[in-house]
Amino acid sequence: MRNKLIVLLLCGAMTMGALTGCGNTDSTGDVSEDKQSSEATNSSETTEESGDVSEEKCYDDKLTITMTGVNTQVGLDYEDDYMHYIEDMFNVDLEIMGNEWDGAAERFTLQTTGGSLHDLNLWLNFDWSGYYEYAEQGLFKAMPEDWAERWPDLYNMVDDTGFLEYLTVDGNIYALPHAALGNQVDVDSKTLHTALYLRKDWASEVGMADLGAEGYITLDELRAYLVAVGEAGLASKPVIATEGSIVTWIFEMACGVPSTDFLDEGDGYIWSPTHPKYVTMIETMQEWYADGLIDADFYSKSAVDYRDEFCAGQTAAFAYSGDPGNASQILRSFETANPDKTFGDSIIMLQLADENGVVYAQEDTNYWTATVFSPDIDETVFERALDMMNWICTTDGEFFINMGIPEIDWTYGDDGLPVMLEGSLGGEAEYTNSFLALVMCGYCADDFTMCEVNPYIDDAVLSMSTQMVTLRDEGYIFPLAKDYILLASDSKDIYNGAIDLNNLIVKIVCSEDDVETSLTAYMEENREIWETLLNELNEFAGY
Repeated sequence: MRNKLIVLLLCGAMTMGALTGCGNTDSTGDVSEDKQSSEATNSSETTEESGDVSEEKCYDDKLTITMTGVNTQVGLDYEDDYMHYIEDMFNVDLEIMGNEWDGAAERFTLQTTGGSLHDLNLWLNFDWSGYYEYAEQGLFKAMPEDWAERWPDLYNMVDDTGFLEYLTVDGNIYALPHAALGNQVDVDSKTLHTALYLRKDWASEVGMADLGAEGYITLDELRAYLVAVGEAGLASKPVIATEGSIVTWIFEMACGVPSTDFLDEGDGYIWSPTHPKYVTMIETMQEWYADGLIDADFYSKSAVDYRDEFCAGQTAAFAYSGDPGNASQILRSFETANPDKTFGDSIIMLQLADENGVVYAQEDTNYWTATVFSPDIDETVFERALDMMNWICTTDGEFFINMGIPEIDWTYGDDGLPVMLEGSLGGEAEYTNSFLALVMCGYCADDFTMCEVNPYIDDAVLSMSTQMVTLRDEGYIFPLAKDYILLASDSKDIYNGAIDLNNLIVKIVCSEDDVETSLTAYMEENREIWETLLNELNEFAGY
């Protein structure tokens, strides 16, 4: 999960100042599209121009809010200028509590069931079955009935997750999941952002300069590239080199196969191994492995190990996260290993497509973590915390979280986008302690939420990453199995303990066994497990 913050962690440390105890509590953000604040009678739109203040609210009484953030630690000093800016704006004293990664899940459970939650709590390991159980027991503070009107930007952030309707328990909402895509990106669906990296300079050297010119590549084109690179002696291992699950993703997307265990395209769920292209997909992988086009150790090595090999010029193709944060890590690794080359001139990022040029993508959940409140929180403290979170969900608030204090670290340019000011960090990939405490008070900022204006992301990376998300959004998207995510049952627990489709695929690919025979045998051997869950899932979904 730490990788989900990479984009943000690139944006961090700032030299800050302070404001007075008055802050905007209404919408100030310029969003990509108007968002409805309610599906029924409650609605509000975020339409104010960026930087305008539609309503200013002054806070006479200073309040203390106890809270946790991302990887916050006991004893660490969070009182820096970055923290003072938000504290002065809302006249609060933010008391940051430890929330280290190790033990976060167990600690949260003990605090929730033991009645010792802080005022504002980041639930790092948010899960739906736990949410429903805790909410039904009244272990979290419920959101006010009129929260859509009072905190419209916070409401819109939760609405952007696509799961707002599922949060209601006995007429109340008890948690605020943090959306990834939101103010800065206009796409229909959040999709898995894996991408294929190739050496553009090598492709030119072997007479394939136009390879991937439209942002995607077919398996036939990929095979031709690997063979040509091998014959030219440009890489010691002219293969696809990445970890097992990502290798599987390459062939799933190129063959038009879902990358989830269950798929519903509108007429009921199916178990993915029964998909008509599943056998062909594994047969293709098995053929490539036998031909030496997939690294022999792909099932046992990590993607990070393969990243270093690719950047060092040992392998010809690498698949990994294609979001700007992770792509920037690859850029730095590549340019460190190749000081005479640039990432933009040497590397190309691509999506896989079938033989007809159709790009397939898998819809992903548009949230990570959630905020919950203590059921014993003081009402005035509760409302002040919601005021703060609402502002952080505006465009101005997002810019502050990611770039620093306005008119000190950045200002708005003529095009309406932020410009870093002289004397600010100017691109240093550092962050303050308080950044980790505040960063998840609004949008998760995974993928592209802030990258359109992020000064720490290389232009070549941003251009390629943006092309990838656009291609996926315009392609065929396998819908997210929301019902499976929400379902809590014994049969689901049994399934998760017994079925590992990626491991099954790896075993078949690395053998010389007949794919259809092996897959059929596995399906029959485990029929009671997967079929029981499938039937329950369809009943749960109303089919």
